[in-house]
Amino acid sequence: MGNNRKCLDAEGKESLTPFRALLSLLSELPHLAALLTESEQIIAINSPKKGFIEEGSGTSVPSLRAMIQELGLSPESQNDFLSRIEVNPAEELPRYRVRGVVGSKPRWYQPNVIVFRVGETPYKVLEFHEITEAVELELALELNRTLFDAAGALTQVGGWELDIAAGAVTWTRQTFAIYDLPFGSSPPLATALEFYPEPHRSILKAELLTAIEQRSPFA
Repeated sequence: MGNNRKCLDAEGKESLTPFRALLSLLSELPHLAALLTESEQIIAINSPKKGFIEEGSGTSVPSLRAMIQELGLSPESQNDFLSRIEVNPAEELPRYRVRGVVGSKPRWYQPNVIVFRVGETPYKVLEFHEITEAVELELALELNRTLFDAAGALTQVGGWELDIAAGAVTWTRQTFAIYDLPFGSSPPLATALEFYPEPHRSILKAELLTAIEQRSPFA
């Protein structure tokens, strides 16, 4: 296609057209990614398994379905993903993740679509970031919360955790029950600390601040 050609810069040196620059960017991505037309036809793909393949290179460019099969998605997951990307990828995909199985190990991926324009022609870069480690941590934390809630109900002991980066407090169900509050959104840290009477509140604040500053254990 015409966009493939190189051009000359002001000094007469060969330079990449915007389209070739887009392909070059795609070829350097470390994860599965593809350049698509507006109608979802793959022009080029960068695969950790097969390398970089572009239209007209002499090697067949796979279909979108064949591309995502590399992720180990089930046929149902493939159909769900393809239907989502056809509807509204820019809004749907950032809140969507897919699960595949590679070998015997489940793997999770976060799809992302970036729209580029080369002249008047729109293109999409579809990429899949592996997020298996983050999802496994999230699932482990959720399991711990479930077990902690069950233990708290039996012993009538509450508990809470603090996400230091977000500054967000999470109460267990039993903590809500202890304060005779309906289970729901946990209060902000400042409000949560108000439930502790003095002098315990000041002691807790000091210990918590020390733990945050020194990254030391807190219990």
